[in-house]
This record gives sequence, C-alpha cells and structure tokens, in this order.
Amino acid sequence: MSESNFQWLIVICCLLIFIGFVCSRVIATIGMALLFFISFFEVSETLRARLKKADESIAPGALTRQLIAVMQKIGFSFSVKNFWRRKELLVLTIYFWIVFFSGFYSEDKESWLNWVRIKLPYIFLPVAFSCIKKLEERKFIALFYGFVVTLSISVV
Repeated sequence: MSESNFQWLIVICCLLIFIGFVCSRVIATIGMALLFFISFFEVSETLRARLKKADESIAPGALTRQLIAVMQKIGFSFSVKNFWRRKELLVLTIYFWIVFFSGFYSEDKESWLNWVRIKLPYIFLPVAFSCIKKLEERKFIALFYGFVVTLSISVV
C-alpha cells in the first residue's frame, strides 16, 4: 500500500471516530480499532523493508515468518518507545491514569473496572498514533474539515 493511500485510510478512521462520537459508539469503536490495527501495519511495513534490505535472498515464506517473529519482539516495543518520546501523546493518557490510580482507593471495584474499560482508548489511541508518521498537509486539512462538518451537523 502506498504512503498516500495509507494516510487516507488514517483520515477515514479518524472521521469514523468523529462521526461515532456524534452518532453511535459502535462507529467510534470501529474507527478506533481500525486505527489501532493499521498503525501496527505501518510498523510491519517498515520492518519488512528493513528485513528486505538486510537480505535480498530471503524466500517470501521465510520473510513472512521472520517478519511475524520480529513484529512480536520489536513491533509493539517500537511503538511504545515512540510513545514515551512524544510528550503530547503522554498528556492524552492522563485521563486514563487518573481513573486507573483512583481504583486503588476505591471499594467498588466493579464500577472502577467499568470506568477503566471506558477510558482504555486514552491508552490505545496514543500508542497507535505513536506509530503513524505525520500526515501530509492536504490530508490534515481534509481531516480538519471533516471534524468541523461533523460538529456542525451535530449542532443542527
């Protein structure tokens, strides 16, 4: 998949999240899940390119097996390392951590676990965004206009 198409897919996922906030939580969940999984697809493409450069003689099946093994070892840790380097993403997780740490002083663990489940996107989405490269200006503007249109329609 080309970089341009991949970025349009990211924009579509973000627009699904925006529309889901207004219309249905299911649409928002689908957008978040897609964004989370395609962000790791970008990491796997980067690793595939690195592996291919390292050894051009690898058979396609062997490359896939090596890629899966490397993704399991490096893929998630790669995104977590990028996550800790980007301070703006760390700030977004504060909503989750406030609820998470409040559970240590709570007697109602069932209610606390429900709130932690609700706040999980505040952990998963910043980790997903840590894998994604900066959007091109055209895609960012399209995302911005989609956000404004979604909010405008929801007000009416």
